[in-house]
Amino acid sequence: MLRLTAIISFKHMKKHNQELDIDEDLALEHKSLILERIGWILMLLFVVAAALGFTGRGGIINDKTEGSTAAGIEVAYERFLRRDAPSTLKITLHEPSSQVRFSKAFYEKVRIEEVVPEPKQVQVTHESILYTFEGAPVNASLLFYLKPQKAGSLQYMVDNGKHQLSISQYIYP
Repeated sequence: MLRLTAIISFKHMKKHNQELDIDEDLALEHKSLILERIGWILMLLFVVAAALGFTGRGGIINDKTEGSTAAGIEVAYERFLRRDAPSTLKITLHEPSSQVRFSKAFYEKVRIEEVVPEPKQVQVTHESILYTFEGAPVNASLLFYLKPQKAGSLQYMVDNGKHQLSISQYIYP
């Protein structure tokens, strides 16, 4: 009786090439192959996104530098940021300058946690925020530890009083 039930339940399945006594369901096999390929593609996309920096900090194209020694100012930054995740902005002054100015867009979307070395004076106006440093030597590195506050595109200007750089970043939610 048990054997008869098993034969009846597998009656809808076809035998392999009509010669072997192996039950198979070709429709199920086809569906599982499609799902397996979709899974492989999704895993590949995830790995590529991680390598490009879309899944968190880092990535092979995330770090960028604007400016040069000839321009007198150099800014090293991350192209992709996460909201409320700490980040660092490194500014190198290649000329004797004691100030760094950020445009309004910067301080509207980013909160500065700490500046190293500590600035002598900070002035906030409707158009910009100006950091003044006491006796910054040539090739001085300034570190700005920041936390992005709002998601979206972030485009701002950085200048040292003589040269101006345009910086473009994106903040993920």
